Amino acid sequence: MASRVQTACNRKSSNRSLRYSGCTESLRGRRSGGDKTCGSKGEKAPGIPRIHHLHGEKAVTTNLVSSKGSSRHLHAVVVAFNPDPDFSNRLARLTTQFEKVWIVNNGDPLNLPSVIPSSSQRHSALVIDMHGNAGIAAAINAGVRAAAVAGAAWAALFDQDSICPDGFADVGFAAIEWAADHAQVALFAPIFADSGNIYQRPKNSDVERYPMVEEAITSGSFVRLSTFLALGGYDESFFIDFVDHDYMLRLNQTGHEARSLPIELIHSIGKGERKSFFGKSFVTTHHSPGRLFASGHNMMKLIFRHSFRSPRMCLKLSTREVLRILKIIIYESDRVIKVKAWFSGFFRAFSRSSSVSAADLSRWNINSRVFPSQ
Repeated sequence: MASRVQTACNRKSSNRSLRYSGCTESLRGRRSGGDKTCGSKGEKAPGIPRIHHLHGEKAVTTNLVSSKGSSRHLHAVVVAFNPDPDFSNRLARLTTQFEKVWIVNNGDPLNLPSVIPSSSQRHSALVIDMHGNAGIAAAINAGVRAAAVAGAAWAALFDQDSICPDGFADVGFAAIEWAADHAQVALFAPIFADSGNIYQRPKNSDVERYPMVEEAITSGSFVRLSTFLALGGYDESFFIDFVDHDYMLRLNQTGHEARSLPIELIHSIGKGERKSFFGKSFVTTHHSPGRLFASGHNMMKLIFRHSFRSPRMCLKLSTREVLRILKIIIYESDRVIKVKAWFSGFFRAFSRSSSVSAADLSRWNINSRVFPSQ
């Protein structure tokens, strides 16, 4: 029923049926090969990407490209924020591998249709419009709830700039089949490459098929939806940075495991630029002041929450942030406002029930030469 989509996309919504601008859509009908109907005469919807806004509600799911589906029920969730034109190519890599792709739009709804692949594609892409920048945590949560309602048991999570390699879903599906006999496994994370660096490669990858990992970024991760929802999903007060670290710590503290996938995902962290210091090579990310405000705040909030149960990981993450600040001071432009933004977020975390919002990011980015979308 359409109300099931509403429940997945908006936790505060009621049980009344969804009303679109002249269209209604049945999620159950799509899964069984049903058609979307538009208007009072019940004509079949034309095969073109369309976005319909839900009157009086926060989010809406819209079918863009129809599909007959797959027996694997493996879904993908990708968060979009005013994506670049090449997003259509990256999205095509997902729609050809996953049964359904949930595009959670945190940006301007009018910018999205131009970067959606053509309607001639045979696979399914659906949009959840957040009507503004609700943050990566809220967007992922909305996509996961929608995938769960649609019948998926696992979903792969992606940022809009990640490049999914051929065979990525097959590798993930093989791991998910393996996890059927390992109920404690709740997440699989790929190795990812950025600016020539390789991250999340486990030390014992040549010994075990799916080695355990203690860190995993959001993009490329396959999550068991029942566990994700049982743990409350991502903490939406974090808004953007450290949401994945917080979830991983909660995962480990509740007896669940994260495992590594034997495949690489190309993913960019900021505008990576390789530098060298006394022969040691590293990457500086050139994130915006707004992102640094979120990082300072969320790092401290994470320490408050997890330092007693996971002191080693908290020390590791905080040390990494200190080194990040040093790289900003030495190598990046706008260093004064960036450092000021980071410490402002750091001290904000000492306030009770503090959080990060889109307004915080915009306020810090307004006087910077760095694009506020970073």
